[in-house]
Amino acid sequence: MRQVKMSGVVLVAMLAAGLISATGVSAHEFEASKAPGLLLGKAEGLRIFTTPDGTLTCEAAVAHGVINEIRILTKLMTVSYSSCTTSLGTVAEPINAQYIFSADNGAVSIEAPIKIEISAAGVKCHILVPAQNSLKTITYSNLSGKILVATNLEKVESSASGAACPNYTSNKTGKTTGTAIVELVGGQIQWT
Repeated sequence: MRQVKMSGVVLVAMLAAGLISATGVSAHEFEASKAPGLLLGKAEGLRIFTTPDGTLTCEAAVAHGVINEIRILTKLMTVSYSSCTTSLGTVAEPINAQYIFSADNGAVSIEAPIKIEISAAGVKCHILVPAQNSLKTITYSNLSGKILVATNLEKVESSASGAACPNYTSNKTGKTTGTAIVELVGGQIQWT
């Protein structure tokens, strides 16, 4: 009986110290070697956005964000896409976006609306991707003090207006794929 009580005391102490979670599974988080610090990201290969009216492909994307704590569960990053092409016409650049990445559940949220403008033969197509939460799926891998972020999002909501995108209807069928590497300037970052 004494050993059972002692085991209970040790378990309560471990829970209180945060060594184990109440559910038995610890949450994932981003862990930096220093804070505050500047996070920089760069696309590895193409970023492909599939919409009801076609595909938008961007050859380049750069990201930045600030980390203020050593361990965090979510991170806001600002991303600028460039060298983008589509069969609809010429893409106005850069395309700017703000995302909140979750370390724990593989989700990302679009923090502010993303506006994409395409011009073709004097007419325009305005695509709007509104703010939306918990899009899936983001996966993370550690790479020598950096994080590889692989994006495979589905059910992305968007709408469009303008004569250059006549077949576009508002819906939640958008998709985006691509990978990027995120690093901490003057330090290391990892997904734990």
